[in-house]
Amino acid sequence: MAEEDEDGMAPLSLAEIGDPIQRRDNEDLILSSIARHLAQPGTIETYTTMSTPALSDLIGYCAAVLTTASFMPQAWHTFRTRDVSGISLGMYSAFTAGVSCWLIYGLLLQAWPIVIANLITLSLAATILMMKLRYR
Repeated sequence: MAEEDEDGMAPLSLAEIGDPIQRRDNEDLILSSIARHLAQPGTIETYTTMSTPALSDLIGYCAAVLTTASFMPQAWHTFRTRDVSGISLGMYSAFTAGVSCWLIYGLLLQAWPIVIANLITLSLAATILMMKLRYR
């Protein structure tokens, strides 16, 4: 057994430490494996936001239900009465284009709360826009 140093610890022998070059190669292999894993899409988010996706989806679905439901009374009134005199053609054209962009954005992100809400809203808005063009 080797002599103890001033801290009371015996220095390790080369056999106990292992070959420094082999150890460095192993560390490089481990680090490159971790880097490859982290480079995969969605991996970093998985490590940083373990429970956030479920919470963000819940908030997204709540927002989708509320904004789509708030649109329903106007849509129902317009379908029932066919009265489009109070609807601005410019506003509804811009609104329908904006909802189309949100739908495309949601599809690109595969964010289903955004896709579902905007698909429903787009169908209602496009129908009202067509009615505005037809019954003006």
